[in-house]
Amino acid sequence: MARMIPPEFDAQTVSAAEKRIFNLLRHDPDTKDWVVLHSLGLSASGNRPYGEVDFVVLIPSGAVICLEVKGGRVSCQDGVWETVDRTGQACELKRSPFMQARDGMFALRNAILRKLGKDHSAARCLMGHAVIFPDVPVPPQTPEFEPWEAIGRDELAAPISRSILRAVAAQRKKLPLTLAPDAGEKVIGEIRQFLRPDFERVVTRSTAISQSEDSIISLTEDQYQVLDMISDNRRCLVEGAAGTGKTVLAFEYAKRVASAGRRTLLLCFNRLLGEWFITQIGAFGNPELRGSSYFRFLRELILASSYKAEFQRDERAADQSTVFAEVFPFYGQLAAEETELQFDMLVVDEAQDLIRAENLDVLGTLLKGGLPGGRRVSSTLRHPA
Repeated sequence: MARMIPPEFDAQTVSAAEKRIFNLLRHDPDTKDWVVLHSLGLSASGNRPYGEVDFVVLIPSGAVICLEVKGGRVSCQDGVWETVDRTGQACELKRSPFMQARDGMFALRNAILRKLGKDHSAARCLMGHAVIFPDVPVPPQTPEFEPWEAIGRDELAAPISRSILRAVAAQRKKLPLTLAPDAGEKVIGEIRQFLRPDFERVVTRSTAISQSEDSIISLTEDQYQVLDMISDNRRCLVEGAAGTGKTVLAFEYAKRVASAGRRTLLLCFNRLLGEWFITQIGAFGNPELRGSSYFRFLRELILASSYKAEFQRDERAADQSTVFAEVFPFYGQLAAEETELQFDMLVVDEAQDLIRAENLDVLGTLLKGGLPGGRRVSSTLRHPA
């Protein structure tokens, strides 16, 4: 399986053809050591102010392949290309798909060499491109493209890695670039580190959770590794000292899971942090993601149930410590069972403040499969020794 960056596609914006290619690349056993960047933005592409490459495939042997995906019906009349999607919507292309793929490849190469330098080993790295037509056979052969630069429906009956490696082998014969035997993986790693920030950005608050301005930050390599680890495991506990970015990771991962169409609940202990979650989730605008502080969520859940009157009576009668330690969990459990509200993924920030048997019972009821069998991520504070 290839390492996909980002690990999930945006289900609301990605075409069906790109989703299929995404999954073919991810699940092909022969792409095990590959890194695939999906939807890589380019600040400049040829004479155009910006561009995009559907997929950039980084192969440890020292090859970078840019893939352009054209789904649906494809035609070319009098030199003008047109695609028609499954709904019958036609789209006239300003350039042929092969010119798009080639221009994207050269723009990417220029960006890499501007960053790493023309004397860097990246200049000896093989750069290639191909166009994938997942729903139709490849177009008739013309001088505009080489045979290996077109991958059609018939070729995709075999693992997609075969077509890509065929393009790599043919390109090496045409442009016999060479790297030292042990240099390929290192160069590809450096290229990956440069390219990833082009589309991996997240928004956060200052560490004080105040009304200060939002700032855009890049995830560190350690944080990317944590996100990949979380994606590969059903249950995770992320531990770190204050200020190490646990809240940023929790919120980013919750957004990614919700974007993939899974119902997600994001909770925390702190009231102010919970209010920030609510604000950011509102701006995110995906109904699959809900979140707030744990006790606010429980209160809203209880007040929407038939236990509202009993809860309000006991809440008034008990002291504050008893209300949070006993009343909320007791009625929260009853309300969760009554409403049968459940989520596919549970993400809990500040878990160290919520780990009590009563709270865990409530969280288990809210999570499909319960805590033993469901998917959950928790972050907890590691106190200095």
